[in-house]
Amino acid sequence: MYTYNYKNQKQNLFTEQGQILFLKVRDKVNELLEISGAVMQSKVKIDTGYDGWNFIACFDRMIELGEIEEITSDDTCGQHKIYVKKDK
Repeated sequence: MYTYNYKNQKQNLFTEQGQILFLKVRDKVNELLEISGAVMQSKVKIDTGYDGWNFIACFDRMIELGEIEEITSDDTCGQHKIYVKKDK
């Protein structure tokens, strides 16, 4: 069984389809953060048809870029993870 690994998924974000997905996810996350100040991963709804692992990788990439931070514990299931804007 394949489990999620950001290092394996990250390369997919640099394809044309990956960049389209990343921008959609980032735009939606930022929209929701403006409304409520925090966002749960499962509440980020975008067009269907994307690989779930690549969707999750978008959040890890935003963390890596210093745009958001996770405020839930490490053992929280992905769909229940909560993110806020990272103070710069």
